[in-house]
Amino acid sequence: MNDDTLLARLEQLDFNDVQTALNSARRILEEAPRRFPRKIERPLVLVGGGSGIPTVARAVQMITDEPFVMLANTGELQTKDGRPMGAGYLRKELGTLDWIDIVKQSIHGTPLAARGPWHRFLDAKLTKDDPYMRTAYVLFEAARLEWGLQDAIDFWNGVMGNRYRVLPSVGSPCDLFFQVGGQRMDFNEYAYRPPGSQIADDMFIEPMMTRLDELAAVTLRDARMAIVGPGDVHFSVLFHFAVSGFRKALAEVPNLVLITNLTARPIDIPGFKLSDFLSLYDRWLPSGKPVTVLVHRGPLTVEDPLTDDVDGDAYGRFTLRRAPMASQNMSNNGQLIHDESLLAAALAPLLA
Repeated sequence: MNDDTLLARLEQLDFNDVQTALNSARRILEEAPRRFPRKIERPLVLVGGGSGIPTVARAVQMITDEPFVMLANTGELQTKDGRPMGAGYLRKELGTLDWIDIVKQSIHGTPLAARGPWHRFLDAKLTKDDPYMRTAYVLFEAARLEWGLQDAIDFWNGVMGNRYRVLPSVGSPCDLFFQVGGQRMDFNEYAYRPPGSQIADDMFIEPMMTRLDELAAVTLRDARMAIVGPGDVHFSVLFHFAVSGFRKALAEVPNLVLITNLTARPIDIPGFKLSDFLSLYDRWLPSGKPVTVLVHRGPLTVEDPLTDDVDGDAYGRFTLRRAPMASQNMSNNGQLIHDESLLAAALAPLLA
């Protein structure tokens, strides 16, 4: 079965009935040829969430044709009014992992002009009963049930013709919890606390013995550079750091780059300035390791900007490189996002 035939058959499925679509997709995928990506030697690894990291991915592809790897957060449970929705429904009903960031990275890491019918089909929202459900969540899960997690991710990225690979930091179901002033909160309790309230004292993953996926660990040990951020600090990026074994693997990467956020989202890093942002990451990044930091230079006409309050080009172990990097666009949650062309210009000397 070629890709055009596969797409035509999958487009006929009724995705409003999730379980029926899942079963039907599995039967169709039984006839599809498997895809096995080639190993990426000494890769560039991008670490973060589902919105910020694809912007970095698109910027990287403006600089080089070199394939790279993105690590995805898999610890969210998507809900609305306490009811699991979208990828959260699949987590709850099937006991699978969270697909949100894997799907975002797989689809949106590709530059807009290079996206084809597969990107558009997989990114489609299903509006009946569950406005958060996407075609990709159902099809990624169907492929996982057929072939296993990583083969499923590699299959759909191969179908889309992506020049990168997406790996989960944790390949089994897990949950992210927060410790706030002696109180334990799950993901949604923390996300829906009052804006501007105290940030987490600590974060941890359950099950407690959850470890970094072996393929992710091997990839980091072989990496030539890791780029961390941008993205929601507590909800996306620090998930990886809370996974047992991640910081040890990251410590072996010879070059670390941190891209700062443009805004200080009130429910994530309320009132933060650049010094606060760097001090927080200083707690989580491998101790003593030097880090290059890309910081936006210039005014930001937006609510809650991450103000640059650092004098000079050094802050502890961080070496700061400033350049204009902001776009005029907002993410789905109302945060100003980076301009991929300006970000590419700032990254180019580091990747050379």
